[in-house]
Amino acid sequence: MKHRSKQRRAGCCVKGAMGLFFREDGYTTVGAALAVLLTCSLVCMSAWAYEAQSRTSSIQSIADAAALAAENEVAEFDRVVKVADATLLSMSLTGIVLLGVGTVCCCVPAAAPLGERLVEAGAKVIEKRSAVAKRFSESLNAAQAALPALAVASAEAVILENASDDLHLLGYVEVVPWKGEAIDVPDPASLKDASDTAESNAEEAERLAKEADEASTRANEALERGFEADCGAYPGACMRERAETLSTISPIDNPLYESSATWTFSVALERARAYYRCRYDQERPASASMEEEVRSALRKRFYDFAIDELARGRAYDDGVSEPDLYFPLLPKNADELKRTSLYTDPLFPVSGGAHRYLCAWSGCPSLAESGSAGMGSLSHIDAGTLEVCPHCGVNASYMGRVMAASSSIDNGFEYHYRIVADAAEEYESSKKAAVEKTNEAKDLVTNTFDALGRALADAVSYRIEAFPPGRFGVVVAVSADASAEAPAAFVTAPGDLGSFTAISASTCVEDPSENVMASLLDGVREEVDSELVAGGDVALGIWGVMIDAYGGGVDALASGIESILNGIPLIGPSGLGTWASDELTRRIRDIGLEPASTGAPKPVVINTRHVLDRVDGPLAEAIMRVKEAAP
Repeated sequence: MKHRSKQRRAGCCVKGAMGLFFREDGYTTVGAALAVLLTCSLVCMSAWAYEAQSRTSSIQSIADAAALAAENEVAEFDRVVKVADATLLSMSLTGIVLLGVGTVCCCVPAAAPLGERLVEAGAKVIEKRSAVAKRFSESLNAAQAALPALAVASAEAVILENASDDLHLLGYVEVVPWKGEAIDVPDPASLKDASDTAESNAEEAERLAKEADEASTRANEALERGFEADCGAYPGACMRERAETLSTISPIDNPLYESSATWTFSVALERARAYYRCRYDQERPASASMEEEVRSALRKRFYDFAIDELARGRAYDDGVSEPDLYFPLLPKNADELKRTSLYTDPLFPVSGGAHRYLCAWSGCPSLAESGSAGMGSLSHIDAGTLEVCPHCGVNASYMGRVMAASSSIDNGFEYHYRIVADAAEEYESSKKAAVEKTNEAKDLVTNTFDALGRALADAVSYRIEAFPPGRFGVVVAVSADASAEAPAAFVTAPGDLGSFTAISASTCVEDPSENVMASLLDGVREEVDSELVAGGDVALGIWGVMIDAYGGGVDALASGIESILNGIPLIGPSGLGTWASDELTRRIRDIGLEPASTGAPKPVVINTRHVLDRVDGPLAEAIMRVKEAAP
């Protein structure tokens, strides 16, 4: 009973309190008035909050725009630095490559005039590059010193543009970092050294190349004569055709070559050796007459002599080093015979008796009549110690006539062999001169390329690097004091919306869609065009290749140079032009030039913490305290 009584009393109390606002048929007057008051308050407060939020958003936009404007100055400076770096690198590479290509051209007499112009143009570009480097050093450092003030001014300009009579704005800009590092614009001494070396060596390289080509031409002409006399004229008269006709030589020992490009003098020497062995083995008198017996015996003696002589022959030639050729000359008449062992050596039988005759062969009747008294030489007849055989009639003149029969006209093997032997002698002397001059020229060109290599290494290593103010970013704080009426008189608020503060930060990122090289092409061509005119289309083409090399790296550089070199007639008898071209391209590929970033730097808004972590300025400290205190 007591419990039920307490419940009734509590219910009466609640009903009594709520009865002030509610009754069974709806709201009381007090309740209705309160509901209207609350509704109006919520509406007015929402309006005030919306306007405050709008004002805050507007201030934040102003802060973002101010930060972007400030960092844009840093981005523009970065762009200028990239263009300066690309300009100097392109000028360095252009000058060096002009010197290199010019040196290559000097190795080919036909291209030497172009080479002189290219070397001259390269020297002028390197000289101009030095002047441009000095100018860049002064201007970049001056621009960097002014960069913080420009960044602040740009941010302030944005803030002032957005202020009005009823919107008072106050901004604070912090450039991170505030000071940059001094910019070093390199001007390596190796560039001037390369220019001086190339200019001083160009004329001498041209002279040596000319002499090497002349000697190589003579050597090639001698090689061609030897080839034609050996087998090039086949099926016309030549060593091969004569050997095929006059002997039973096998095709293996008597090969046919279609071109002098694959033929060597060793082919002719081996063919001659095989031919005389074959002739010696197959030599027989054509008839039983005494004259034919004598002539056959003398021919066999000559073939035997030829076999011994040719055994001493040499034909070593690898086409690169100095050749070692020796084709023994076979006598073609009595005068030449007397200068050989065939004249002085005791090669012929001597008859006995009162008259000592020199006989052609062992079957001579004088030997049958008087017997043999040993061996004698043709020289003994001329000396008077032996007599001419009445049957054989052998002496130096007779032997000379036998040899002349096949040596004086083109139906004899010896006639063509002598042409080959003479050609081999000319080839050896000319080839030795060509190799000597070629090696001297290579040493000189190598000296030039060594200097160019050092310059290339320095050009790609010593680049313009800038660490400017604002490289980490910019922080901007904007405070606003907006004069406006409160949304409703019953809202407790100051006479305005109060003060608002917004902070923003920005930094630079690269935009790959915009290539900074466009700026280079716009502003730098006038720096080099005047120096390249003398070099003609080749020089201008090299400049274009160097521009591409900045963003394409060593592959673009080497490919471009190869394309230019392929357009120049560098093939010559000495091969110097081709060698120099390959050597230059190899050295360029060895420098290891990496593609540079060509994207244009642009400012973007970022989280302020990424910038504030790098500074200790007053604004940064204040903001970081707020951020750390926030839940």
